[in-house]
Amino acid sequence: MTTKLIDTINIISTLKYIKKPEKTFIIEQLEVIKDTVDDKESPFIKTLIKLMSGSEYKAAEKNKLNELKEPLIKIINKYEEHFNNKNNDDTIDDNVTIEDVSALLDAKISSYKFSEHNPMNYVTWKESKKKYRVENNDIDT
Repeated sequence: MTTKLIDTINIISTLKYIKKPEKTFIIEQLEVIKDTVDDKESPFIKTLIKLMSGSEYKAAEKNKLNELKEPLIKIINKYEEHFNNKNNDDTIDDNVTIEDVSALLDAKISSYKFSEHNPMNYVTWKESKKKYRVENNDIDT
C-alpha cells in the first residue's frame, strides 16, 4: 500500500488537477498514521491533508506539495507497518530448526518490492546458493 501512496504523491505533484479519488485515497492513508507520527513529522502530514481537503489546486499548492514530497516519502516509509493490513506476527514453535526459520525468512523476503523508494542497499541474490547476500566493504556475509 505504501508504494501506491508514494506513487500517487509523485504523480499528483506533476498534475494540473487532482481528481477526488486520488485526494480521498491520500487523505485516508495519511489518517492511518496521523496520530502515530512524532511532533516533527506531524506538520507535514497535516499540511498534506489540508492541501488535499481544499477545493483549489493552484501553483502555490503545487509548490507546497513539491516541498513536502521528499519528507512525506520518508515518513511513509518509516511507518510502512501501519499501512500493512495483514498480521505480521509469526507463530512460535519450540521445535523449529534453523532451516525452518531460514525458509520462513526467505518467504518474507520474496514479498519485498524493490523500487527507488524502497532500495535494498548492499543486498544481492546468489543464484548458486539460492539466497540473498549482504555485501559491503565492511561486511561480507
